[in-house]
Amino acid sequence: MRVGIVTAVLVFSALITAKAAAECLPLDDSVVNLTGQIVTRTYPGPPNYEDIRRGDRPETQLVLILPRPICAVGCGITGTIEKPLRIDDVTEITLVPSDTVPRIQAIGKVFTVSGTLFEAHTAHHRTKLLLTLRSVNLSSNPRLKIDVENARLGVSLFRHGLAA
Repeated sequence: MRVGIVTAVLVFSALITAKAAAECLPLDDSVVNLTGQIVTRTYPGPPNYEDIRRGDRPETQLVLILPRPICAVGCGITGTIEKPLRIDDVTEITLVPSDTVPRIQAIGKVFTVSGTLFEAHTAHHRTKLLLTLRSVNLSSNPRLKIDVENARLGVSLFRHGLAA
């Protein structure tokens, strides 16, 4: 009887873990589609990655602001099949340009992007996840812009200690 209960608990836990992993985006070569607002961010780069005014080189990156947090799971660079890497609560993703995608002109607009995700692994990576671009399309859905702006406001309030 006791073995049956333990087995049932283990099976239930495995199902919950599998379901949670299935709801996350893959950290592999799979192409994913995400919609959000693209903005530019400038960060301090080499040599100290601390302050542009003190001589660090500015690094400007394109960042996709998502309307809702996402998660990603998979082997990625630092995970394994036995112990996959899981990255939760992602609201901003750095976009990595590619030769096949034209330069993005309408900064501040809502876009649907597609590409492959990978986790941050160098000092140049400022968000938890990055996406190597395969395509970029301007979104015509005005509701998405409102969702993204509300999400940005919530993140801003939280960062400044004003959110409940």
